Amino acid sequence: MTDVEIQVMCKKLAWRYNHPQEYDDIMSVGVLICLELRQQGVTNPSTLYYRAKDEMYQYYNLRRSHVTYSKGMRGRKARKDDNSEIVDSVDVEITAVDTYGSFELRDTIRVLMGLLTKREGEVLTNLYSNDHDLTETAKRLNTSRQRVEQIRNDIRDKLVTISDIAL
Repeated sequence: MTDVEIQVMCKKLAWRYNHPQEYDDIMSVGVLICLELRQQGVTNPSTLYYRAKDEMYQYYNLRRSHVTYSKGMRGRKARKDDNSEIVDSVDVEITAVDTYGSFELRDTIRVLMGLLTKREGEVLTNLYSNDHDLTETAKRLNTSRQRVEQIRNDIRDKLVTISDIAL
């Protein structure tokens, strides 16, 4: 395979993840593994395809996390087990690391948490820090799904207000 064919193949594979912010990184991981394999003498297109696909999967599902997991099935299983655990809302700490590595998001969330009621803070923590959906959050907080949705909309309104004031 030529360099251009490898790039086209990796672009198609990376597009499947439907994650525009990570697209370039995912594609680069696939191109790098293909180039390394080609340098080692591997020329079979299907081998390059499946190794690139596997490497992109490993990157997207394991290496983007703040916690390091090993490659392979053990790492996948460990990540799945870790994500299924319920983190108590009191123990959640907002870190400075976000998608863009900026402090603005952290500061905005801290200001927002200061303006929220205790119940709204619990809903925000359960929805976004613990990755629960509305139903799971409603069960955890012993309330209805509609009420959780109302609280989530109130939080969004407060966030919009904070953003408008900051601008």
